[in-house]
Amino acid sequence: MRQRSKSPFGILLFFLMAATGAFAVPQAFASSGSGSSGSDEPAPDDDDDRSGPSDNSGSSDDQGEPDSGDGGESSGSSNDSESDSGAGDGDSVDSGQSASSGSSGSGDDDDDDSSSGSSNQVSGPSENSGKGHSGEERVARAQDRFEISENDDGDLVRSGEVVHVSSHADISTMVARRGLRIIEIFQLPSMGMKGLRIAVPNARSGHSVLDELRRVDPRGISTFNHIYSPARGGATIAGVSSLAPQTLAKRAHIRIGLVDAGVDSMHEMLRDVKISAQTFGAAKSTPENHGTAVASRIAEAAPGAHIIVANVFTMMENGKEIASADAIVQALDWLSQMKIPVINLSLSGPANPLLEAMAAHVSAKGHILVAAVGNEGPHAAPQFPAAYENVVGVTAVDKQDRVYLYANQGDYVDFAAGGVDTTVANSSGDVEKVSGTSYAAPVVAVALARRIDRPDVALAQSASQFLAKSARDLGQPGRDPIFGYGLVGLEK
Repeated sequence: MRQRSKSPFGILLFFLMAATGAFAVPQAFASSGSGSSGSDEPAPDDDDDRSGPSDNSGSSDDQGEPDSGDGGESSGSSNDSESDSGAGDGDSVDSGQSASSGSSGSGDDDDDDSSSGSSNQVSGPSENSGKGHSGEERVARAQDRFEISENDDGDLVRSGEVVHVSSHADISTMVARRGLRIIEIFQLPSMGMKGLRIAVPNARSGHSVLDELRRVDPRGISTFNHIYSPARGGATIAGVSSLAPQTLAKRAHIRIGLVDAGVDSMHEMLRDVKISAQTFGAAKSTPENHGTAVASRIAEAAPGAHIIVANVFTMMENGKEIASADAIVQALDWLSQMKIPVINLSLSGPANPLLEAMAAHVSAKGHILVAAVGNEGPHAAPQFPAAYENVVGVTAVDKQDRVYLYANQGDYVDFAAGGVDTTVANSSGDVEKVSGTSYAAPVVAVALARRIDRPDVALAQSASQFLAKSARDLGQPGRDPIFGYGLVGLEK
């Protein structure tokens, strides 16, 4: 059993999980915990402020046979300005999220999570979703400005703000009465909690604001808004002249979640899958290379799959794609509501108590989270979310089963999969060869998704145990910190 990150926020996690009535641990490689299966929450109501994803599919017919079991430091620009919120009554704030849209392709699907009707609009949080009466916040348009800096702990964070999440219905008023300005309010319905992005006053440090928030609401979760990057590795070989050969993997009528960047759903390598998408945080709905590449790995491993994309990455002026913790958490909350059983996160960054709490929450509901272990090197500190309990960490190997030179190593590595000099799609309609743990994680995610068709603790544990037993052992006999349980390949 692997040793996991020990967090000072264990009490908060205990409270959160007690509040939701879920303590079950679905992973076969969890270091501790057991429990009941709990009960699935009902699917989101049709009148929820965030509907199901829009369909951005290519030519997929979605007719595969069901299987039986089977990190930038320059800021973006914006014309928006933030106005101070009053410290009086009500939950009025100065920014929120705008709805985003996506295009609809020709694929057919009867999954319950898909949007219906003739509109291609993705129904996200509205620009003015409040009802105008006491106790309900008014949400204005999202701020486009995105600046990052390094905090006192040496981590990259979203500049000038912290995040606080609480189950208190009046937490906005409680915070405003302390003279703190709320930048944005967001909801985490699956957790029954509300999140606040809170501005750090110029004369104060982020740590002092976090300390104050913990005094105001000891049972809440207060944290910096940490920054995460795609877990891509070294240089790519761009402009490969021909498409990758057709995969021999068995078709799979599965739904699989992808927390990443936007995906070019019309790419030739994605013709055999259906793509649905939603954007979160400051992300744009435009396709990016990383999201398209990772999606093409899923398509290779599972032709016929329905990929539900939660787009969380923002492109900075220097060309780097980054995502903030609040966007990732909202994406996971949404995918949990959509009852997507397996969720791939080919991203990595620092420890964050809110992300940890969300990972524990969705795992306790029977979802499986699969994450790239990162490309910081074999002696680097653990990367998250892969190093969290109940998250499946995946490393990359080459065609000779040698571990990727820059892959992280440690007890949080659960499996290995191909991810070195791998041909993937890019958002320009071309293909390229890439290396990194990002491109290995989807193979493992698909292998698990073939064995769990809905969030369920028992099914999740069974799928994890099966994969641990069936993986081809690499390196030292038995489980090791380089390859984990061993190699997972495409199912043919």
